[in-house]
Amino acid sequence: MKLHRLFIILAVMAAGFLCSCNQEPFTIEVKESQELMLSPELLDIQSARTKAISADDLKDDQFNENKISRLDVFIFKAADGTFVKDYHIGNLTPESIVISGGKEGYLLSRDWVKDRLEKNVPYKVYVVANSTNTAITTAGSITTEEALQALSTTDANIYKRYKEGVDVRDRTYSPNKTFLMNATVASWTIQSSATQLICENNAGVESPVMLERAAVKIVMEVELSPTLKARLAADHSQYGEARWKYVNFNTATPEIPEGSSVSNVGSLSGSYLDAVPAADIATNPGHYIVTTYAYPQTWTTATANDAAPAIVISYTVTDENGVPHYHYYYIPVCESTVTSTQRNKLYKVKAIISSYGSFETVSSEQMELTYKVMDWDVGGAAEVEANASEYLFVTPAKYVFNGGDEDQWLDNIFRYYCSGPVRITNVSATYKNYAGQTQTDPDASRWEVGAASNGQILVKSKVPTYGTFRTIKFTVEGGGSSEVVEIRHYPEDYVQGIASSWCSYDRDDWAGLGKSGTYMASGEHDNSLFFIQRIYSEGGFDALWNLIRRIIQAIFGSNVDDAFSARVFNPVTKHNHYIKLDGTRGEEVSTSTINNQMYVLQITSAGDKYSVGRPRLIPSTKNAMYYRNWVTPTNVVPAVTYYTSQDDVISPAFMLASQITILTNQFARADNAASHCALYKEVDQEGHPYTGWRLPTKQEINYMIENQQRDGQQAMIQVLTGSHYWALDGSLVRNTHQTGGNGNFVRCVRDVTEEELARLNQF
Repeated sequence: MKLHRLFIILAVMAAGFLCSCNQEPFTIEVKESQELMLSPELLDIQSARTKAISADDLKDDQFNENKISRLDVFIFKAADGTFVKDYHIGNLTPESIVISGGKEGYLLSRDWVKDRLEKNVPYKVYVVANSTNTAITTAGSITTEEALQALSTTDANIYKRYKEGVDVRDRTYSPNKTFLMNATVASWTIQSSATQLICENNAGVESPVMLERAAVKIVMEVELSPTLKARLAADHSQYGEARWKYVNFNTATPEIPEGSSVSNVGSLSGSYLDAVPAADIATNPGHYIVTTYAYPQTWTTATANDAAPAIVISYTVTDENGVPHYHYYYIPVCESTVTSTQRNKLYKVKAIISSYGSFETVSSEQMELTYKVMDWDVGGAAEVEANASEYLFVTPAKYVFNGGDEDQWLDNIFRYYCSGPVRITNVSATYKNYAGQTQTDPDASRWEVGAASNGQILVKSKVPTYGTFRTIKFTVEGGGSSEVVEIRHYPEDYVQGIASSWCSYDRDDWAGLGKSGTYMASGEHDNSLFFIQRIYSEGGFDALWNLIRRIIQAIFGSNVDDAFSARVFNPVTKHNHYIKLDGTRGEEVSTSTINNQMYVLQITSAGDKYSVGRPRLIPSTKNAMYYRNWVTPTNVVPAVTYYTSQDDVISPAFMLASQITILTNQFARADNAASHCALYKEVDQEGHPYTGWRLPTKQEINYMIENQQRDGQQAMIQVLTGSHYWALDGSLVRNTHQTGGNGNFVRCVRDVTEEELARLNQF
């Protein structure tokens, strides 16, 4: 300010001096700031603090639907399309917003005059947000409107939602999800030499540039009708978890709306994705919500069945015997009269299902479908459903504590925004024990949920001492709504279980042990569970099982007769149904229930006693008599690839085969034991298969022995009860805490993948 005044004084003095010399006076123009700024607007978290916004819109903010992480701006002359300037700024945060010349926005340039922008010249401006196209994000790459319009982007993961901290290979969520957004200002003119804000209004009012997302959002809600619920009750059946697949979703789009139409339509392959249980799932079984995205697409009425987007819902249905089945429903995303989806639109679908599903497209008689299309919020305050004066928003709703010393408190503040007073209810802390049962935390002094005060809730937790993670939950009520907050506290080293459903040997050409083969009825599921059930119901097949027995004997040697049998765990009776290799079949009943937990041990700090690292596996082969089908035998071929290693380490995350895996004989040789693990397959109760088993290292065996003996350990039952166990290096490890018989036993393990860990630790 002082320099500015000094400049004025000097200018006046100079003018007076020139006048005294009989020279013509001249005017000095004081240069003002000439910065160029852009203020794009989308609903953001800041507006949630001051405006009434619907609960659904606020929750969406957790999924980065409104996040602007980078901006790319292209300016052309409106009259002839001459390229003038492009601007590129990345890593945007709320702190990136600046205030200058009475204007607020992201700073594009310190001097628009030097950038060849002029006053009173109409410009056309293209704004692109969150692009990953290098042609867009590289300065100087685009110099014509035609080049900009020719660009497109493809995102194979467009269907995913954002979730912090998940693995990039997670099929449901992405840790770096943002949405491509665009805005086009048809005519913008600089009218003064001051700081400029690119805007959509030149009539004296500067309005922010309104961005729109290039994607489509789909929210599908599925619910069971009273008729179907009554039928389920009569059949002693129960609908369980729902999963979904997206059919005909578009993964490609032009980079800007003015670009040429782009289409890359496909369907999700592989396993189904998890649907989200609705808030009332406890009282309304079968009520699930699917939220996903796509890029816009167009189809014709004639090809609607083949090209229109749809979601297939798969329900796990447990019958009166506790056996899971799968029911499928094909639900179009749009009404039959609709032949296109539009960018930045929200498509809501509600399906009330009134009949058992099938593998075919479900007719309208089996469900009631309602559709609603609306603008996917583009900015400003959203209208609150029901009462606009009531709202509640809690953040974060999910949170994780990791590690900590035994007596160290870890804490986090959970913020809430509410139109009225709030109260906290349903406070609990639980863990899952060795049998997968939810138990109340035995030590209430090691966690604390504070009172709601001044928009904050303080939650504290000390590391759990029972060998697995703690789950703290509470409900925040207020503003005519409620939010459930869930916190997990993971120790540095801990155990958690995955419930197993069945196990058998797994070979590509072995019908009946995981494959369909001759004896499977059309449409039956391709796994041992249904094969065993078929043998129960129809009997016979003694010759088949004698043949399987001969194959196993050829692999393991004549001294290992009944080394293994296929088994199915009954979740109701907690017993095993089995078929032995000699054809014997029946049900195993014991005084204590059979434990079907596949324990996962995660180790980050096993101490000086152990070395953490994945062993380098060396493949070996073992020949055996091998049959391509159950009628015509083939020649002897290399049948089994198993693994050994001399690396005596502990895998940072490894899984133990469950105790439904009962071996009737011990293994006399290390290669037989390793071959058993190589052939082994186990499937959890959600249908996920687990293969790739191996023998544990010596350190892993000792760590398991120590872990199951740990004081206060309630997460893992005693799994090693024999006298000796085969190790990955071919040696035998003695169990110093032996409680069972003498012999050379096997407990197979496998390294857990990052994708499996992400699924296991998913809220």
